Amino acid sequence: MVHLFLPGEEHLSYARRYLRDFLVRYKFSGLFVEIGGGVRLRNRPEIGLGWRRFVEELRAIGDTVPVYGEHVPLGPERRFAASVHTHLADGRYIEREDLGRLSEWARGYGLEFVPEVQSLAHAYYLACANPEIAELPCADFPDTYCPSNPQSYKILFEVMPEIVDVAKCGSVHIGHDEWRAGGLCPNCRERDAGELFAEDVVKIAEWLRERGLGVWMWGDHLVPKHNARRRSWRGEVWYDHPDTMAAAKIIAARAPEIKLLN
Repeated sequence: MVHLFLPGEEHLSYARRYLRDFLVRYKFSGLFVEIGGGVRLRNRPEIGLGWRRFVEELRAIGDTVPVYGEHVPLGPERRFAASVHTHLADGRYIEREDLGRLSEWARGYGLEFVPEVQSLAHAYYLACANPEIAELPCADFPDTYCPSNPQSYKILFEVMPEIVDVAKCGSVHIGHDEWRAGGLCPNCRERDAGELFAEDVVKIAEWLRERGLGVWMWGDHLVPKHNARRRSWRGEVWYDHPDTMAAAKIIAARAPEIKLLN
């Protein structure tokens, strides 16, 4: 399997050749495609429009820090947020039909197509378009939704089924890496971060399981020594990892079917 950004409209033809001439030729079994806000959805049209506006604004302002070749927005008190991935869909969005064709091409070449619908973290596309669900509402560009807010899941579970329906996939990748704004809002800060993380994972996994879909996720926050650390980047910005080690046992007990990627 290979992990890719969703291609923009002008790169769809190239993407088809890439599937055929590279992935098939070198015997890959499938691809994870990071969706984010890169598709204009029927249920939540503000997601794609908000993603395009977010990328344009981010590229126009100067209050960012260059990390690994992309400019990442700074949160309150120069907090480093999750990576942005502005290259996704060329910083714009494609139509539902384009996503459907991309998935159909992959299946036609015998490749498994797994959309990555980022959840909890890397959720700029959800929280910027719907700031009422942001974990840090004071952030200009919130990257995380609040797992204590039921509205977060109302929106996520309106986005996810449309992507699943259009992609006609058998599994979904739910993201969950780089959760840096965890347990910070008044409703979350008194909770154990590991329990918050696990409950979010289990809630989404159960939703997918009820619909007969497999679940993939990044395993970063279940890796020892990855958690509960405060770090700085060249002294310019800082970030911390919530202590999520308690999540491993909860997820293993309540959602053992999840496939982890590190």
